[in-house]
Amino acid sequence: MREVSCRILEMFFREADRRGLARAALTQGMAYGLAHLEDPHERIEWSAFLVFMENAQRLWTAAELERMGGAWIDSPPFRHARLVTGALLTPRQLYRWIFAGPARVASVAFQTFTCVRSSHREVDARHVELEVTLDEGYPPCPAFFLLTKGGLADLPRMVGRGPATVEMSLTERGARYVVTLPPGSDRRGFLGRAVAWITSPVAVARELSEAHAKLLVRYDELDSARSALAVEAARLEELRRARDVLAATVTDLQEVRAVRERIFANVNHDLRTPLSNIMLAVSIIRSAKETSGNPAVGRALETIERSAARQLRLVDDMLLLAESREQELHVRPRPCDLRHLVDDVLRGWAPIAQARGLELRAETATPCHVNGDPDAMERILANLLSNAVKFTPRGGRVEVRLTSQHDRAMLEVRDTGRGIDKELLPRLFGRFERGGAAASGSGIGLSIVKELVLAQRGTIDVVTPEGGGAAFRISWPLLDRAEARQADALG
Repeated sequence: MREVSCRILEMFFREADRRGLARAALTQGMAYGLAHLEDPHERIEWSAFLVFMENAQRLWTAAELERMGGAWIDSPPFRHARLVTGALLTPRQLYRWIFAGPARVASVAFQTFTCVRSSHREVDARHVELEVTLDEGYPPCPAFFLLTKGGLADLPRMVGRGPATVEMSLTERGARYVVTLPPGSDRRGFLGRAVAWITSPVAVARELSEAHAKLLVRYDELDSARSALAVEAARLEELRRARDVLAATVTDLQEVRAVRERIFANVNHDLRTPLSNIMLAVSIIRSAKETSGNPAVGRALETIERSAARQLRLVDDMLLLAESREQELHVRPRPCDLRHLVDDVLRGWAPIAQARGLELRAETATPCHVNGDPDAMERILANLLSNAVKFTPRGGRVEVRLTSQHDRAMLEVRDTGRGIDKELLPRLFGRFERGGAAASGSGIGLSIVKELVLAQRGTIDVVTPEGGGAAFRISWPLLDRAEARQADALG
């Protein structure tokens, strides 16, 4: 059975908050959670109340607990009762009405503690003797008796008088209180009653007006909370719609990815198969007797075979780049002299530049030994030359310069073409970027160039010279002298 209302605990929590104490300090060792104890409509057992009061005695002195019992008179249930009792009763009549009259059973105190019994005896005009006793089997609680003493002392304040003097003595199962009433507690003059009857309704009206104002404030708070909830509900609905749109977008992207993978598979087959057939045909022709003794045919077949192999590697890299798998581009670096590599590439591009009416200049007298992949280097230079020849008009000039500066090899490919638009420069090396609407090609050549340069610890940038055209500049770390001699020995 739960004999104690949690309403009595409210004044302890309020006082703890006022002093900056943690409410949890009052609930240590209790089987109830803080939310249950803070609810004034809940109840607990007397044994749980004893644990609560033991915690309270660690936080407050006996005098402080007594004062807290008197402050209970100012709680809302008593504050409204004071308006009526002040007009009708004297302090002596109030003690009799609460502890011996018909209000005893319905009073707040005896609803709060169902295991407490009391007795009342009027000693004389100014003295009342009260006894509070616990039912059989309930352990006494000295702190509870102190709270009761404070409440009895302040009870006359309910009828507009000063506090009473209370002497307490403990009994076997409770406490006995001798109350000395304030002077004049046994009478209430006609004038006082008349004034009380006049002023009490005014005070009641004032209390009701204040309560009404508080209710209006509370209503506004609840209305604001309702509006906020409506906004949150609308926001949640927007988020739900956005989630559905995102899910549909993901589904579409998955379908697009599947289509793209099928296209890449077809492109891979359609590009690789003819090139493989070309290399196979070259191998067959090379083995034929009628061509084995002709040096010119042998060199032509070697050129075809080398070009086909280069195109196969280029196709593989293009597919990797188009599928966003550029990290799978592989290079096989070894010590080599860039001068020989650049000269070989330029010999192949000289007839093409001549056919386009372009002047191809080269400055490659300086040996530049680097640790690089010759095939990758060749593809880098071939791509840059291809763009320079493509975008330079007839009569223009393409220059290739290979130099060494400090500890780096510097390769520059410059042309006198139309140049590069300023808005395109920041994204020039991006995938599928082209030099304008009129430009042809896949738009991934410079992406491959950049990835191959970075894979060999190089750097690349592009500038637009004042005289027009474009200049691509690439640099790689130079080998030291011992490594350079090794590269020369390997040829």
